[in-house]
Amino acid sequence: MSVGFIVRPTFAQEDVHSADSSIAQVRRNLALLPREKIYLHTDKHAYQIGDTLWFKAYVVDASNYGPSNTSKLLFLEFYNERSDMVSRQSVEIKQGLGFAQIAIDSAIFSEGTFSLYAYTHWTNNFSTEHAFSKSFYIGKPSQHSWFINSDVRASPQGGREQLDVALQVKDVSHAPIGLRDVHVKLMSRSPNIPVVDEKIKTDREGKLNFSYKLNRRRKLSNFYIELQDISSGSPGYITKLPLMQLERNSEIDLQFLPEGGKLINGLPAVVAFKAVNVDGKAVDLAGEVYNEAKRQVATFTSSHDGMGKFMMVPDIKTKYTVKITKPLGVSQTFELPAIAENGLSMQVDVSDPDTLKVCYNVSAQVLANDGDLSILGTLNGVFYYQQKLDTKKTSVMIDKKLFPTGIARIVMLYNGRPLAERAVFINHHDQLRMKYQLSITGNGLKLTVKDKDGNPVMGQFSVAVTNGRLTKPDTSGSYDLVTHFLLSSELKGKINNPGYYIKGGDKVAGDLDLLMLTQGWTDFEWKDLERPAVRKVEPDTSTRIVDVKYLAFTNVQDLQVVPRYVNLQPGLSVAIPVGEEDRLNLTGNFLQEVNIKQRKKRDYSGHNRNGVGFADVVLDSVDIVRSKAIGLYQLLSMKVPDLKIERRYLKLENRSGYALKIGDRWVTFWANDLSGKFGRNPWLFLGDTPQALKDKLNVFDARGLSLIEVMYSQKYLHAYNPSKIPQQFTHGHTRKTVEAFAKAGVPAPLAQEEESAIIELTYSRYFRPDPNPMAIVFPRKFFVPRFQDSDSVSGYATLFWEPRLITDQYGNASLTLPENVVDAELHLSVQGIDVNGRLASYFGIIRR
Repeated sequence: MSVGFIVRPTFAQEDVHSADSSIAQVRRNLALLPREKIYLHTDKHAYQIGDTLWFKAYVVDASNYGPSNTSKLLFLEFYNERSDMVSRQSVEIKQGLGFAQIAIDSAIFSEGTFSLYAYTHWTNNFSTEHAFSKSFYIGKPSQHSWFINSDVRASPQGGREQLDVALQVKDVSHAPIGLRDVHVKLMSRSPNIPVVDEKIKTDREGKLNFSYKLNRRRKLSNFYIELQDISSGSPGYITKLPLMQLERNSEIDLQFLPEGGKLINGLPAVVAFKAVNVDGKAVDLAGEVYNEAKRQVATFTSSHDGMGKFMMVPDIKTKYTVKITKPLGVSQTFELPAIAENGLSMQVDVSDPDTLKVCYNVSAQVLANDGDLSILGTLNGVFYYQQKLDTKKTSVMIDKKLFPTGIARIVMLYNGRPLAERAVFINHHDQLRMKYQLSITGNGLKLTVKDKDGNPVMGQFSVAVTNGRLTKPDTSGSYDLVTHFLLSSELKGKINNPGYYIKGGDKVAGDLDLLMLTQGWTDFEWKDLERPAVRKVEPDTSTRIVDVKYLAFTNVQDLQVVPRYVNLQPGLSVAIPVGEEDRLNLTGNFLQEVNIKQRKKRDYSGHNRNGVGFADVVLDSVDIVRSKAIGLYQLLSMKVPDLKIERRYLKLENRSGYALKIGDRWVTFWANDLSGKFGRNPWLFLGDTPQALKDKLNVFDARGLSLIEVMYSQKYLHAYNPSKIPQQFTHGHTRKTVEAFAKAGVPAPLAQEEESAIIELTYSRYFRPDPNPMAIVFPRKFFVPRFQDSDSVSGYATLFWEPRLITDQYGNASLTLPENVVDAELHLSVQGIDVNGRLASYFGIIRR
């Protein structure tokens, strides 16, 4: 994200210094900590279990979009809907570029929403907001998939909301699935239980309905719908559907963001606002502003995506309240931000295509301190404009050509201290242009890349060709490289449909400026930027980093992606080593199901009282290796159903913390490492925070485990005690024993007389830790079989992937598509950067 500045005006004499000295220190900091930007071009935006995610990584210098020489490794992490990391890999970066693939393995992934994060070691010098992120829906491949249209509405019912859900179910040919018996569940994620459980028959048009009363503050991301075909002769496939398309506007979050940073007493101000509901969706609204005398001083109406603005002259002697008039039924009242007694107000007019007009008003108290008023402009950490201003004037014009395309920060300073700051988007429409030409045979494709003046360019590009019948295209450009680098990577929070602001051009300039006034509104302090910067980590010197510092992404659980249900046949894209594709000689649907009849006997000695392998969940060394999990919690979160973290109070030990729970049973660990380190006592792990508990459990390296047995049903718990789980401590024991465990820094055994779930851990005597904490994924060549005819294409979503397309001096590059695919509906996605750091994104439909 670009550096922005919050207004913290101070006028004491000892703080007065020139703007030049402040800027000089900021320049030194930026030189010490140059920013990187990261983008991943993926072949698709949704996947099936068993598929392969192909990607190319672009790691660039944020100041000029040239290749970054700072990082040599890129870390890739997948998180599930519970914010648990399920996969971590790395890829080598050379001259700012890297490419590889990730197998969507059933041992790691399940159906649902997953978030992919990509970052470098250097990112630790900044924050998680500097990492690349993208969410995917991963589904189960099935020839019996359903397409579902949903309409979910909410209406107030006392202190709750009633959800009315209307669904229409269609098959892959979009014919209604009528008069079918369906088992319908509305599932809560925490705890993972059904709150609606009904058997309903669809009508002749494939429609069905159900209702549920919902707590108003419960987020929809906590729920999903399960539909199961239970008709006679049906295989009983289950389809999952998140609750997404619902407007819940009875309670809203409304933020007021003064242009420039603050409301200043007696100075004209523009106040921007943004409104979202409890699920984070934009709310179209209108309202009125009143002073303490209940006199109306302003009205406002949102103009796009819950955003808008209004003018007012604030008075510090009164308090302002806001009443919402639209949507109806909102009983909340809001207040405007606090008003500063003195300072500077600024308004920036971006409507002229060539010039920025900056209007400013300075309070008399500020001008009483002799000094200089100045203005500067930065973009991507580079200073492009600096000018001293006449305090007797009230506006200044800035030529937009001084800046490259992107988000510029306009800052006004008095005696070197910032008084106001504003983000503006500069758009020269100078992205690279592309076109394609098909050969006479139909499977040859020539790409031509030129700049906006028609000159050919040389550059590095990645190309994906997908089957339009099976994939949902990014026609808005919300996931493309240009949108990410110019917009998404520079603003706080999630932007709804970011491609709209880039692809819409001048027609949406007003909406784009509202985005700058709201999500471009920053909260940084200039004094922090003036302090000498300190590196937390140093640049990579090799691709083998032992002491890796990982970022913790904690806000994943609220992300939901609408699934794209498709009819995926057995033919998936497959990865093979580069140079070995000629040895395969594959034709047709070559991926066949493999049945493992018997595993080889493993070397472990289990202590399960039911007998080795008799448990609700059993993971042997083969399962553990396939999971690619590193820590114990990471592995358990992937494999144990209804595993959660909740706060627990231990009465006897008079302490509390966060502990693991399976369903309604707290988890107790029994461990044996063949050396007697743990003994055979039950162990309870507590953490001060949920993340602390995860970290404590992940200290136990999953790669050293040969067997995990999880028991949470009475069928298996009975063997540990016919009546209750054995207790190491009872109320008759002395507290000194408990304190001795605490003093030794060892988790105390279970001290509650509650029935627990049991997790038996057996460690292998042969485990040797890997000094390199993360394996590097090496790129493989994308390969699909030769299609015999156009009908055989129907089961393949990604038909072509090339991450290393380089244009020549004439701007041309050629590629060869698989045979017999030209009659299909093909979607072409191209992303890349030329040798001068100019950006390119292209989407098109290939037609003969």
